[in-house]
Amino acid sequence: GVHSAAQAVGSDTRAVASCSTGTLEGVCRSGNDIEDGGHAADSAEACCADCAETTGCVAWTFRSDSGVCYVKSSVGSATSGDGCVSSAEVLLFDVLSDPSETTDLSAAYPELVAQLGAMIDGYSATAVPEGPPIDTTCPEATFDDDPAVGKAWRSWCSL
Repeated sequence: GVHSAAQAVGSDTRAVASCSTGTLEGVCRSGNDIEDGGHAADSAEACCADCAETTGCVAWTFRSDSGVCYVKSSVGSATSGDGCVSSAEVLLFDVLSDPSETTDLSAAYPELVAQLGAMIDGYSATAVPEGPPIDTTCPEATFDDDPAVGKAWRSWCSL
């Protein structure tokens, strides 16, 4: 369950938001600010990094029109807003007791969400790409008669 997952990721319970979960352009999150009035930041990336360094931060909103970063103690509601960039919402489920994933536990376990997010950030930093990019200059693969083997998929690019 959730408690065994918390034990598996270690004893550091400082809550930090993960920057790898993505951002939402044009989305503002209201309320739950850790600091009244926010603070100055140069970019959404800087705001995310500030959240990662702020104990208890699980979400953030950056206002590009004013250069203000709001770090949040909980995700809160989202509204559309020009000039806003916010952290994507992260959900946490106990799939053993809730296999249909109907009860989000992220608000009850922000430290676990932060720890798992930090683990994802670590894995993302060292991940190896799946393979080379698709060569769009190659014609499509065909399934036809090969004189040597009969019906076969023909290589569509020389290696």
